[in-house]
Amino acid sequence: MVANNHVFSIDEDADIIIRIINEFVSEAMNQNGYCALQHQLKMYQTQFEETCYANADSLGSAYVYDTNPRLEYFKNSPVLGNLTLKDMPGKDINSPS
Repeated sequence: MVANNHVFSIDEDADIIIRIINEFVSEAMNQNGYCALQHQLKMYQTQFEETCYANADSLGSAYVYDTNPRLEYFKNSPVLGNLTLKDMPGKDINSPS
């Protein structure tokens, strides 16, 4: 940061930016076992019920929805293929605090 006067250019400093992000991801994985850049964090506990507006019948065959999404749609992507869902301990959002 000091060497760059706290200013980075994507065009000129891409290799530095990539290295810093990779170091951040590695450190987060070492300390926590997950990183918000690679994991979708679910911080609540509940199951969402369907409604008359959003269910298999009302959506019809034009849409498919996943009741337990695990980011399968990204598995063939070289960049997003490693994304995963991380269940974090949290409150049941259906219960009042």
